[in-house]
Amino acid sequence: MLVIALALAFSSAWVVFIGKSKSPTFIVAAEIASDAFDLWEQPGSLPEGVYLQDSTHAVVTKFVRSVDSTALWHSSVEPFGLSAGLEKSQWRGGWFFGSDLSAWEEKPGRMASHWKPRVGGANRLQMSKDGAIVSVYAPFDSTSADQYLKTTWISIDSVAQFNGVLPNGWMQWFEYLLDDHPEILQAKLGAFSLPGWPEYAVTKPLLDAAWIQLELDKGDTLWAFHCPDSAAFVANGIGNWSNGVWYLHSRGEENGWDSLPAFQKPNEAAVVTSQFAQWNSGDLEQAKWLADGRLIWMKELQPREDKDEVIQLADVVAISEDTSSIEVPETTNHLLGQARNHRTGNLMDIRWESGVVQAIDSKTESIIWTLKLGGSKAPKVWEVDLYQNGKFQVVIASKNRVDVIDVLGREVKGYPQLNATGFTAAAVFDYDRNNRHRIVLGTRDGNILNLQGEAMPTAGWMFSPNQGRYAVDIQHVRAGPSDYLFVAFSDGSVRLLARSGEDRMQTSIRIPPDQIAAFRIGKDIESTTALYIDENGWVEEKTIGGNESVGLTHATKGIRVLVEDRTKDGIPEVIVLTESGEEMWNARNERIN
Repeated sequence: MLVIALALAFSSAWVVFIGKSKSPTFIVAAEIASDAFDLWEQPGSLPEGVYLQDSTHAVVTKFVRSVDSTALWHSSVEPFGLSAGLEKSQWRGGWFFGSDLSAWEEKPGRMASHWKPRVGGANRLQMSKDGAIVSVYAPFDSTSADQYLKTTWISIDSVAQFNGVLPNGWMQWFEYLLDDHPEILQAKLGAFSLPGWPEYAVTKPLLDAAWIQLELDKGDTLWAFHCPDSAAFVANGIGNWSNGVWYLHSRGEENGWDSLPAFQKPNEAAVVTSQFAQWNSGDLEQAKWLADGRLIWMKELQPREDKDEVIQLADVVAISEDTSSIEVPETTNHLLGQARNHRTGNLMDIRWESGVVQAIDSKTESIIWTLKLGGSKAPKVWEVDLYQNGKFQVVIASKNRVDVIDVLGREVKGYPQLNATGFTAAAVFDYDRNNRHRIVLGTRDGNILNLQGEAMPTAGWMFSPNQGRYAVDIQHVRAGPSDYLFVAFSDGSVRLLARSGEDRMQTSIRIPPDQIAAFRIGKDIESTTALYIDENGWVEEKTIGGNESVGLTHATKGIRVLVEDRTKDGIPEVIVLTESGEEMWNARNERIN
């Protein structure tokens, strides 16, 4: 066996000799890898021709040193089929292989401290030249309950003083810019400046100003900064200033904003919990800024309805461009869900890409129908049988419209339902699982619509809106002999409605508007608990009847809470999604993974 002796006169303190290990103990290479390797992937794609005898159980990590494109692979099992120019050697219970094994350095740094790979998906960690580290996890299996997770760590030396929020209307303006403007290829939004965000030489007083950056199809870049008093514009003398916004173009003298909508201050304040956003080829991500220098990126999660109402699949998303300009594979179609095709007996995959929804036969891959929506946010979908005849339709709820499409691609009579100010919540319910579906929609003015059949108002619906708030999440909760519509509002309040839309019970529980509550069902609605993540990242579990903290309250921190029967024993577990993976807790509030 080849033994490679490495001796570097001045840096041998952190150089590892790669050769036959004297100990059989397996060492995870990533735990001691140097920051010289600034791109890590697991599972790492193998070089052409290389294979592993036990590929099912093998763990392969790829380390790339971007300064010279040197790549090394560490595997838990021996690799075979190495071509000329590649070498392999045993190392501490595993194997290294690559073109230059002497490049390996054992000097754990920031990359090693942030490396927390998860099984069941692709893990990627990269450090940019400005020191930002980006961690991304994307699940392989579209039916997995795991969700796409992404975190960016920023050096906070220059930004710790900023704790800003987006000015009123800026998130809405950002989303409006992305609708029906195909000349925009990439877009970013921030409440204040971070290293490389935006890509403009920002100086005081703009460091703590909100901004938007747009990359256009002709190679130009546009910027907009929040400048209420126009001082920065007057001092620099370039670009244009209007209505509290300074507009800039990469060519200096031109105003490329002429063909795009300018900022308009909205009449009412909107609830925005994110400080950053980015959009790339149809993928929209939003991030919260934490004071310790982290950006927590999230995509909108789909509410989990009863299985008979919709076959709802996890959103499999491609990795978008991030602060370190990582090169990633082209995005593929995003699977929104599935619906039955009564004509063929096959399932249809309902997919989303670049503003278009397509129904594709899951066996033949043929396109059944196409619906062009535009916009940047993926819609929500449900399977329904509005005519109760075994012929299925698909409900598609997007920002400003709701469509119902049959298997021939035709719009059901009464649809689309349009709303110029946007729907704020959408849900489909089959209360008694008898195919009497209700399409329930929240509107910006605080109203909640309840539709059945061909968009007819449901008889007996008597909901009374409250001024100054609107629904952000609507769920059907059955506890004991009764059922309720659990409606969370933009101000954090909750109303418990009967099927008629009237208030059935009062509750003082409050749900953050960016959270989707999960439920542990009790013997009645009073003892049923709602679980969510509070503003400080802690799990909260509150009784709906008394708003009392119980169970898992402050037991752990996370990003989102789910309740699912993962062990298939009839007793649901609580799943807490965190930055480093997911935690599973049983009914006794004991962590079991």
